[in-house]
Amino acid sequence: MDLTYKLPQEILEKILWFLDTRDLCNFIQLSKRCYNVGVSHKLWANTRISKKYMINRVINGNESPLPDIPRFHEITHVDLSYLYLLPKDWCTLLYSVINTKQIESLDISYGQNLEYVEEALIGDALASVRVVYMNKINLSDHRLENVLKAIIRNKITKELHVSMVDLSQVPAKVFKDLVDNLEFLNVKSCYLDDTHVRYLFNMDKDRKDGGARIQFSCESTQINDTISACDDIFVRDLLPNLFSSVTKLEFKLVDFSAISTELWWFMIRRMTDNLESLSIEGMGLDLVNIPGVELAAALVRVKELHLSGPDMSPSQWTVFFQKITSKTQILGLRMVNLSGVDVKLVGQALAKVRNVTLNYVCFECDQWNYLFQNIFPSIPNVSVVNINLSEIQDESIGCAARWCTNLNLSSTYLNTDQRNLLLNKVKENTRLSSLNLAGLNLADISADLLANVVASVPVVNLAATKLASKQVTAIFSRLLGSCRLRELDLGGLSLGQVPSRLLALALSRLRRVNLLNTIMSRDQLHELINQIRDNYSALEYLAFTRNMLLINRINPLHLAGNVYLDLD
Repeated sequence: MDLTYKLPQEILEKILWFLDTRDLCNFIQLSKRCYNVGVSHKLWANTRISKKYMINRVINGNESPLPDIPRFHEITHVDLSYLYLLPKDWCTLLYSVINTKQIESLDISYGQNLEYVEEALIGDALASVRVVYMNKINLSDHRLENVLKAIIRNKITKELHVSMVDLSQVPAKVFKDLVDNLEFLNVKSCYLDDTHVRYLFNMDKDRKDGGARIQFSCESTQINDTISACDDIFVRDLLPNLFSSVTKLEFKLVDFSAISTELWWFMIRRMTDNLESLSIEGMGLDLVNIPGVELAAALVRVKELHLSGPDMSPSQWTVFFQKITSKTQILGLRMVNLSGVDVKLVGQALAKVRNVTLNYVCFECDQWNYLFQNIFPSIPNVSVVNINLSEIQDESIGCAARWCTNLNLSSTYLNTDQRNLLLNKVKENTRLSSLNLAGLNLADISADLLANVVASVPVVNLAATKLASKQVTAIFSRLLGSCRLRELDLGGLSLGQVPSRLLALALSRLRRVNLLNTIMSRDQLHELINQIRDNYSALEYLAFTRNMLLINRINPLHLAGNVYLDLD
């Protein structure tokens, strides 16, 4: 019996939500009924459109960057990040963005050659969409100012991400207008003028009520030094308003010891519900004398919380885990000892969180077994890193590997039996989206098993896994067939014995590849460059070690026009 005729359409749509784009394409080809159900706009709203497809439509076909197929009508995001294009091609794309009313979100982050495009055109294109990503964009001071003025003038853009950009020369009035007129502004890792910082943190009491929610990073060595965002503002001057003036905050100091208990208490009491994301990282983070109830009540109010190295007592941690609710969606703990806390209480708390990261976290072996067997399988995104898990039960590792959506077990020292069981369970997990095994010794894993696992997961990290040439060759051979892999990290591996043609063909079928600190021959590099430059290639991002190109006398410009080249 065909269940598509038995189940209501809304139930079928909920089931189809769990399929990726390729499986949806296969489903709508089964029958007319499947087609009618499977072409719902809602199911295809988050489909990723290939950058090369968009560029080809605009530049060669003089069409909109988004497809005109009916089921794709709710796709509103255009991703042009990490692109190397000629100025005339950028102009064509930006004109197309202006003329396509369907676009609500545009990403031109890390775009190359934009400095040679007329700023009026860039400004008009960005100002025509609601959400703009222009991180790490290379525009001179006055040209960036004109782009920002266009965004303010049109009043269409409500969310702006402009991180890792020097904004220090942007006039104070322009910056204030941005803060006052936008709904969200990301200035993380930006370089700012002191008037900008003072306005963000209301230090001069002139900031208007409301305005943009701010994402900001406060980084320095200690509180008596200036912050990385500005040479004229000291960390100590920001502390009174630090937790009450921004929406997303990264607070990183080398040494927190100069912050007294009274000051911590004052800052925590001033924390508002506007603070959605909080990351505190550094040494000397002494919170042990703050009442556990007040500390927990403040920390569990944020949706995303990352704590690194806090000095807290077992009773404080107990209250913290008791207070956690489903409001906390992302929780990251680093360098903490939780062995003295009831693991069932910890498990009940973590089960309410969708994304958990435990880095250098101390639990007893039995506690880890309990979490892996009973808690982690129900959490979509699990990251347990830099922890020795070689003594926990093999079955415990298998439970998480079978059901997680994103799994990171890098540098966990798994033994041979654990690694084999892990990969066999991953092979059965059809919903796994990313797998990070960096730092594990996988040299003794079956080449066929490893190749099949890698090909079945969209994002895989195999950096520093000591793979043998036979294993790498098997992986590359498997990638020439049908596979789901799109992003692969091979950093620190020796690829010199892999046939040059095979390496070039396999890597050119991926979207993002990290080859930092890999060992490759000159023939392999030339073959890869020729494949990317002259033949078919889906690569959009490629990371290389600069010294390897210099040693082999490879000119990076041979690749720069065809793929975003990240040189370290």
